Amino acid sequence: MKLFLTDSVGNYDTFLVFIIIILTIYYLRQRSISLMPRGPTPLPIVGNILSYGKQPWKNIIKWAEHYGDVMTLYQGPFRTTVWINDANLAINLFQKQPDIFSERKHIPFMTHEGSTEGSIVWENGPAWKTKRRWMLSALRHFGMGKRSLEKQINAEADIFCQEAAKFKSQPFDPKHFVNCAVANIICSISFGQRYDYLDPEFTELLKNLLAFFRQCNLSNIEMHIPSIMNLPMFRHKRIPSLYLINFLKNQVKQHKETFDPDNIRDIIDRMLSEVQISSDEEKSYTDPEHIWSSILTIFIAGAETTFSTLMWFLLYVASYQDVQAKLHEEIDRVLEGSKPTMADRTRLPYFEATTYEVQRLGNIAGTSLPHANAEEFVLKGHKIPKGTIINLNLKRIHTDPKYWHDPMTFNPARFLDEDGQKVKKLNVFMPFGIGRRACLGESLAKMEMFLFMTNFFQKFKVTIPEGHPQPDFDPVVGLTMSPKQFKVCAIPRG
Repeated sequence: MKLFLTDSVGNYDTFLVFIIIILTIYYLRQRSISLMPRGPTPLPIVGNILSYGKQPWKNIIKWAEHYGDVMTLYQGPFRTTVWINDANLAINLFQKQPDIFSERKHIPFMTHEGSTEGSIVWENGPAWKTKRRWMLSALRHFGMGKRSLEKQINAEADIFCQEAAKFKSQPFDPKHFVNCAVANIICSISFGQRYDYLDPEFTELLKNLLAFFRQCNLSNIEMHIPSIMNLPMFRHKRIPSLYLINFLKNQVKQHKETFDPDNIRDIIDRMLSEVQISSDEEKSYTDPEHIWSSILTIFIAGAETTFSTLMWFLLYVASYQDVQAKLHEEIDRVLEGSKPTMADRTRLPYFEATTYEVQRLGNIAGTSLPHANAEEFVLKGHKIPKGTIINLNLKRIHTDPKYWHDPMTFNPARFLDEDGQKVKKLNVFMPFGIGRRACLGESLAKMEMFLFMTNFFQKFKVTIPEGHPQPDFDPVVGLTMSPKQFKVCAIPRG
């Protein structure tokens, strides 16, 4: 009897300690919540994850409208995220205080899949600065902003136009051809190879690339708790990332075996060369075995983001025939049938304004990749602890009626001066992000968007097929936001 009572008391004490720990954690958590900027009430453990829904951005925008310039969301028990919803506040933080807000915070899914170490996107400090410098040098060496790459993009644009012409004005889905054209540019400069659009290896690569981006949706539980993908019923979710990683590792391996410092063929060779000539300090945080990670970053970003932007461009211009008529008039008047070059960009202000409006309203990146503050700072009266995740809410910033008149209307003229002859540079327009962590490949993306679309609309009028449903502008959400599947008719001009 005494032993039984002793055991009961022991169990009671253990249970009491457990309850006290839980209550203490809950108290500290609630106190932490009360000290942060306002946001929707989080649930225990899961935070706000269950509130995102299948279209997370619809709820994020509603929350931003309700809570104002800054809000706090909770992604699980330990990831507190401060969202910057206002353009001027974003400029004040990311541009005017770069030493504090240039840190990068990892996304659990990316870390779990092994694509962060050695990456120019995910590293911080001297390692990031060195790899960023190397990559910028490599991109410039292989034509970013130069005539050599301009010719290559124009040649790929011709092939894309030839594929569209094969449909002879009949409805077709442009997704595969746009994806192939864009991916071939980044493949060529990254690992020196261009693919035929029907090449099975190329098709498999693009399929897994697309699947990877679609998987990176805030509403997917593996984004926040990636360890579940180790469970048998979730292992299939690892297929896209593993395929991409193995593909790039094999490319780096082949380049090492054939590397010639006197014959630098592509970005992989350039990175291998940089590792060889790097200083002792740089070697301390540069592992050649992780070169694939930087290549993967530039590859998936350079392929998917430009692809999605061009798909939005086709959808919007096909849906707004008045805009398309102005594009055709400007292209015909300025180019007079000649091949477009980047020197023509300033001579085609309406075309550039249309591109900006597509980027604003299509808004493929709803948020910047997560930043973190290098030190504690005060934001709207709240002390934000060092290392807090900070997201830039681009979706809200680009549709905020405070800065954009009638923001949900597609209107390229908002980016033109009163005479319609010059493009206005608006500091609240930031499709490539802002600050030191702004997109590395901005110049390359602008080259591709301009040359692919000027070539295409010089040759075709694009319409939504008769009898087909009206376009749905709600996006397919992943790491980026792209249009739902649609078909167009590409009608040859003249």
